[in-house]
Amino acid sequence: MVRPAVEERRRRADNLLMQNAMRGFKLLFERPEPAVRWLRNTGLGLVNRLAPARHAFMHRALGRAGDLPRNARP
Repeated sequence: MVRPAVEERRRRADNLLMQNAMRGFKLLFERPEPAVRWLRNTGLGLVNRLAPARHAFMHRALGRAGDLPRNARP
């Protein structure tokens, strides 16, 4: 059995990646400039149309990807 502190250290990089991605989305959606809105909407639309990219983002956001503990793997 793996100790909780070891699991926390193992998952730290994945957690930081997700936290920074959410900060980036927050900043991106706060910007009112038309160019930023266009870039954001175009990028999100592109990811939405590319199923492999969309699924990769969804799995990461749902915690189903990355360095998962054995009992959390799908």
